[in-house]
Amino acid sequence: NDTGVDVRSGALVYFEASGRVKWGPDRQHGPGGEGGNRHNPNRPIPGRPGGSLIGRIGDSGAFYIGDERGPIRMRDAGRLYLGVNDDYLEDNSGSWRVVVYY
Repeated sequence: NDTGVDVRSGALVYFEASGRVKWGPDRQHGPGGEGGNRHNPNRPIPGRPGGSLIGRIGDSGAFYIGDERGPIRMRDAGRLYLGVNDDYLEDNSGSWRVVVYY
């Protein structure tokens, strides 16, 4: 999802997220996603929790946000997009409210 926010490379960005997303049968979580480390090579970030909040800048690779509130240093410059760490988006519903500070 396009945030409408453009970031600079090297900028420190803070995220404050709340809400729940249903991302599969019997799978509904907040921005931190599924507990434990259930590796799935088909997800945008295979080693991070399924159903968690992730971001990307432009067409660059995804980065983990989850429910972290500390700063994340942007690796690239461009438009900030947010999404779900899931390999099958067609059955997703719900929403997160994400406030971006930069």
